[in-house]
Amino acid sequence: MLLSNNYFRFLAFLFVIFYTDTMAFGQKKKIAKLPDHLKEISGLTFLNDTVLIAHNDSGNDAILYFLNLKGKQIHSIRVENATNKDLEDITSDGKGTIYIGDIGNNKNDRTDLCIYKING
Repeated sequence: MLLSNNYFRFLAFLFVIFYTDTMAFGQKKKIAKLPDHLKEISGLTFLNDTVLIAHNDSGNDAILYFLNLKGKQIHSIRVENATNKDLEDITSDGKGTIYIGDIGNNKNDRTDLCIYKING
């Protein structure tokens, strides 16, 4: 029985996908235990090489938690003039400015989605 070139290409594709997947993501290592009050983190980003910023999901206050790389909280700030309707994402531009997305919309009924900008 002759197999087509497409079959061999498909097998090669699967090999590459599964082989690189196990190489890149197969080695999991727990590096930190987070504080108990950070039970519903829905956003996490690097502020710099040694500090992470996190926030909890909806139902919590609009507070940013600054963590070291071992997960220990080193600082927190309340985001002024913001509510946590459903904070879902956070990023930093590398220059100190932080952006937080209040973009959760599980029921697809929110009309007040917004992005908060915090100057560093």
